[in-house]
Amino acid sequence: MHTIPSRLGPFALEEQLGSPDRSHTYRAIHIERRVALAIRILPHGILSCPNEVTAFVSDLAALKPLIHENIVRCLGGAVADGWPHIVFEFVSGESLAEQLDRRGKIPWEGAVDIAQGICRGLAYAHSKGFLHERLSAEKVLLDGSGKVKLGGLATIRVERHLGLARDRRNLHQAIYLAPELLDGGTTSTEQSDLHSVGCLLFQMLTGRPPFVANSTAALAIAKKTMVPPRLTSLEMACPVWLDVLIERLLAPNPKDRPASASDLLDALAETKRVVASGMGTAQRTLARKESALVRQGDKEDEAELARIRRKRSHRPDQSPFYERAWFLAGCLLLLVTGTIWFLWPPSEAALFQRATTLMASDDVTDWYRAERDCLLPLKRRFPNGQYAKQVADYLDQIEMDRAMKRLRFNTQLGRPRSCEGERLFAQAWEFEQFGDRVTALARYQALVHLLSASNESTDRPYVNLARQQIEKIGRCQGNSHESQLAFIQRHLDRADELVTTGHVQAARQIWESVVALYEGNRELAAQVDQARDRITALDQSEKKPDPDSP
Repeated sequence: MHTIPSRLGPFALEEQLGSPDRSHTYRAIHIERRVALAIRILPHGILSCPNEVTAFVSDLAALKPLIHENIVRCLGGAVADGWPHIVFEFVSGESLAEQLDRRGKIPWEGAVDIAQGICRGLAYAHSKGFLHERLSAEKVLLDGSGKVKLGGLATIRVERHLGLARDRRNLHQAIYLAPELLDGGTTSTEQSDLHSVGCLLFQMLTGRPPFVANSTAALAIAKKTMVPPRLTSLEMACPVWLDVLIERLLAPNPKDRPASASDLLDALAETKRVVASGMGTAQRTLARKESALVRQGDKEDEAELARIRRKRSHRPDQSPFYERAWFLAGCLLLLVTGTIWFLWPPSEAALFQRATTLMASDDVTDWYRAERDCLLPLKRRFPNGQYAKQVADYLDQIEMDRAMKRLRFNTQLGRPRSCEGERLFAQAWEFEQFGDRVTALARYQALVHLLSASNESTDRPYVNLARQQIEKIGRCQGNSHESQLAFIQRHLDRADELVTTGHVQAARQIWESVVALYEGNRELAAQVDQARDRITALDQSEKKPDPDSP
């Protein structure tokens, strides 16, 4: 088992993106350009074969020109320290899977908008000879503006050529795969991708996949033999046209699905247009206006529907009350009222209460959710509201956490400091970690004095961190007034004791810390020279040959 490195070539790897047990994609920073990117790491050592190297290079060359607003762009790839990897643009925001986890389901208008973005990306990819083959909610990314971007389109081609395509027995992935792929088939078509779109639409509208099973084999049988429940029976607000369209997308026979992603895009647009016009199914059928939705419909069914309507028009309405116009109109009114209530933005108090609950968590990911879902909306909608001060304090707390992580990360990789605030704080932090709270306190206080009026937003979190450490040191010091000279001498004496007990490396660390931290301090020149002399003597003793050696 090889450990993923913290750096690949010019990239510093940061957090893992997606589900940790299924993703090998990381957020990365190009160290020189300071640009955020996403890097997909392929298994270590797979490029030992020349044929695989050729496939890797040729596929990347074919993927880079695949540029579309609804597709995550592939920027290239390389092999660094034996790790082959692919570089993509970084999409800030969330995946469709994360949004569904958060919201449960999506109103049909929003679901259709997302599906249209997916179809635009697929139509372009299909026109260039690329199939997705592994479309899922995790691979549909929604950026900060709500634009849809398809991820994973590039990696499947590379991984298939390298023999790494994910096992289709993975149940999590299988719920989106077309039945012809689950049934032992290996040839994917455009209609296979469209089946995945149908699964995504069904899940967005209902909060659950259309087919559920305990194993991939059972799922394959279900997709071949079972009919999923009608959407109109689960969601009253779902238009019948959309219900019919999704039924076609989920058809077990690929020939029964739309012919292309472009046709599906037209059908989705027509669904929105028909619903907006208020025209019902019967009216549309009687008018004999064919479209992408009924292009393959049965003309005999249309004639039968027209005959039944003419017959009913000549006799009194004897239908049950729940089918009459007044009852349906009342239900529609209730539905519209409920939808408005559901979509109405939460109040300032409700947002702040949720933010407070999330910020009380020990899990920092809850803080980031509070920032995205509550604190930033509060700051934008209620800049002078009753909770403005607490909101600002919470946002400062989150920025302080990010700043501290950035400091540790830059220290670990030996990277330059991102701003003057980080540089000054890092110096004070080193003294505090060494145990010299007196010097650390003075440095923290100097940082606050110098940068408290800084206009640089990057300095602010370090000023707040310094104030926090000043308060902490003040509580810990109490009545301790040990001089700096006595502090250093105590550590040097401790180092001498460690040498006598055989802990030479621990002593060396103390001497090296004294030299690094206090070199140039005239008042402590004698102590620094003492530490340097001890290091020199230790180096010389280590170089001496062992008299017992031959």
